[in-house]
Amino acid sequence: MTTPTAKSGTKKTGIAVAKQPSAKKGASGVAVLRETATGEFRKGQSAMFASTSAVPNAAHLKLSAYRATRLLRHPLDLYQATEQERVSMIRSGVPASILEVLASNMGMTKEALYDTLRLPRSSISHKIRQSGNLSPEQSERVVGLGKLIGQVQALVNESGDPKCFDASRWIGDWLGQPIPALDGKTPAEFMDTMEGQGIVVRLLDQTQSGAYA
Repeated sequence: MTTPTAKSGTKKTGIAVAKQPSAKKGASGVAVLRETATGEFRKGQSAMFASTSAVPNAAHLKLSAYRATRLLRHPLDLYQATEQERVSMIRSGVPASILEVLASNMGMTKEALYDTLRLPRSSISHKIRQSGNLSPEQSERVVGLGKLIGQVQALVNESGDPKCFDASRWIGDWLGQPIPALDGKTPAEFMDTMEGQGIVVRLLDQTQSGAYA
């Protein structure tokens, strides 16, 4: 009677052993499913993060354009901005439409301003119509001009008598006047390069506030 019991136990053991590979296979299948699901979830997360990260970038570009426009509309703020901020503006490209604002504030025609900064008329007009930005090289000249206007406003403010003074209009007139310190050339002839703008900036640094009366 003990032998059948042993055989029965052996059978049970055999069944248990036979089921174990199946259980392992099932566990392996579950693991595969889990790994697949985890992989898909991670892919979904990556896609989600990639899409959401694009939103701040777009918002940042809009904010940069808004900031650039605001600073160029207020040259004193542009002059007092950090160098890093101005570099960021230049690299991003300032809105081409700001040229119309600058020309109006300076009492110049757009064409005269384009010529002063050596900007191609047809290309700039197209960018304005398309609400596009200037190239970094073009933006650098525009930012330099805006900074120059801000520099004049700062000098006048320091003189203590900024009332009724229009720095943009003053620069618009002054750029076309021959200057002895420039060998009789006009400052406008130097505004198309950054080296030339540096010469004009140093000239203003040497000018006393009384010269703006």
